[in-house]
Amino acid sequence: MGERGMCGGRTRRTDAVVISACATVIGLVVCAIALIAPWLGELGSSGGGLCADRSPWGTPENPPYPGPAGVRAVRWWWPIGVACEGADPETGVNVRVLPEGWGPTVVACFSLALTFLGAFVLAVQLTRPTAGS
Repeated sequence: MGERGMCGGRTRRTDAVVISACATVIGLVVCAIALIAPWLGELGSSGGGLCADRSPWGTPENPPYPGPAGVRAVRWWWPIGVACEGADPETGVNVRVLPEGWGPTVVACFSLALTFLGAFVLAVQLTRPTAGS
């Protein structure tokens, strides 16, 4: 059977190129979504709703709704999400509370690995000589 596959006369190389190109594109799209999704809803709120629930600004007994003054939400890269920065209400020291959970970071890392793997396989397949030459 050699280089010919079972799919209507296409070669295995063509299948590998299509699959690796799809893996590269899907990896990039999922990585972009994993980066952007945690930031979209919370950055426009100026730290109000998100940071009001995080310690030291909010407690279950006395949450400072609609949000503490002087606290702002900022993008954070590791772990991916929204961090809250502002003065501690008791001491006045500037504190930063990092995002909770590693879900978006894990998804972004795995999809980036898929992207690199797909790009590597694509490069190998495209630099390989064809069967007819």
